[in-house]
Amino acid sequence: MKLLYKYTMRKFWGPFFFGLGIFAVLVFLADLFDHLKYFINTSASFIEIIKYFLFVIPFWTLVILPVAGLLASLFAISDMISHGEWTAALASGYTKRQIYMPIVVCICIIAGVNVVLQETVSPFLHKTADIIFRTKIKGKLYWNEMEKKNIVVKISRNSFLSGKILDIKNKTIERAILYEYEKGKINLQTDAKKALWDEKIGTWVFYDGVTRVFSKKSGIKEKKFDKWISALDIEPQNLVIEKVWPEDLTIRDIFKRVKALKKTGLPIGREITYLHVKFAAPFVNIIMCLLGIPFAMSLKKGGKMLHFAIAIMTAFFFWWIVSVFQSAGEAGMMNPVIAGWMPAVIFSFIVWFGLKKAER
Repeated sequence: MKLLYKYTMRKFWGPFFFGLGIFAVLVFLADLFDHLKYFINTSASFIEIIKYFLFVIPFWTLVILPVAGLLASLFAISDMISHGEWTAALASGYTKRQIYMPIVVCICIIAGVNVVLQETVSPFLHKTADIIFRTKIKGKLYWNEMEKKNIVVKISRNSFLSGKILDIKNKTIERAILYEYEKGKINLQTDAKKALWDEKIGTWVFYDGVTRVFSKKSGIKEKKFDKWISALDIEPQNLVIEKVWPEDLTIRDIFKRVKALKKTGLPIGREITYLHVKFAAPFVNIIMCLLGIPFAMSLKKGGKMLHFAIAIMTAFFFWWIVSVFQSAGEAGMMNPVIAGWMPAVIFSFIVWFGLKKAER
């Protein structure tokens, strides 16, 4: 059995790295031509352009790993069938499942690498590449600026905060006003010239301001203060919730973002969809690679160009299904859990049915 595993796995890894190289070149050329007009007209240095491509490599690796795995599983099994090794193994008493199981092990290794990249270097480097492209190559120097003017943020169901200037870098708010209301009417207002985020206590401290209590019976009562420690514990970078993409986030980042959104009362459907897409990603990648096994066992004959074409078409169809469900989840048209996991469920059934049919 060990000999079979070693032999079959060698059959897999050769086509895998070949496919990885081919798809890497195709993706590189696609990205190059997609941004070609910016590269031609940019004032950025050649070093900045190289840095952009280097930083975006881990993300594209995540994209092409399952496609290369699909191609490798097709090549490995079809090669064994065409050279009579498949028949010889069956004649020696091995079942079809035992023969292709080493390929499943290889596919699980690929999925593991995918998860490690997804949750470590890839999000940070992809975000860095995006910043380089927008600020250096495309030229939007104030993209992702650290100052936000005239902010209004819902803090809870019955309170919101406004500020003239939020300085995320220095963690300050000029003219910070905290409102508390009930039944649509403001009953308490804390108006300060400045608010400062205190790292030690994890809350905002208001300086040089006045507290106003609104009452039907007694009117408006004011009380001045030099310093007031609030219960507002939302960090500066989370006060203004920018739209983000799942490629820039780890699962931990998404959990933190969901927590911040809940505090501000904003919808979290998009982030919950991202979360389940991330959770399902390893299984989706395994299933995509596994699709090559029943294809190869059913086709039995066919050249490498046919297998390459099948891998490309299957991958595009798979990605299209995943993107449709993800978009539906982000738009609130579908439960985020269903949106994240349904592609894996659908293609799991296809793989199961294909293997059952091919094993007969």
